Amino acid sequence: MSDYSYCDYQPVNTKMKINPFLLGLARLFDFTQSLNQIGPKKPKQVDGEAIKNDWEKIGQDLWFAVNKYSAENDKEQKTN
Repeated sequence: MSDYSYCDYQPVNTKMKINPFLLGLARLFDFTQSLNQIGPKKPKQVDGEAIKNDWEKIGQDLWFAVNKYSAENDKEQKTN
């Protein structure tokens, strides 16, 4: 059999090649979407996502602090 009769995309839980017809048939009964799960990520991808999430959180904290300072500063200016 040629390699074209097998899927390049393989489900996360298998190391063997699966016939595309059988994979499609299995997807009909895959109610939990376990065949669509993405495999394990590389450590650099995980680190990159963690750093991105950290910086997003820092940005949110800075916006909160700036808005809080602006609100307090506006109150002080109105009272003076």
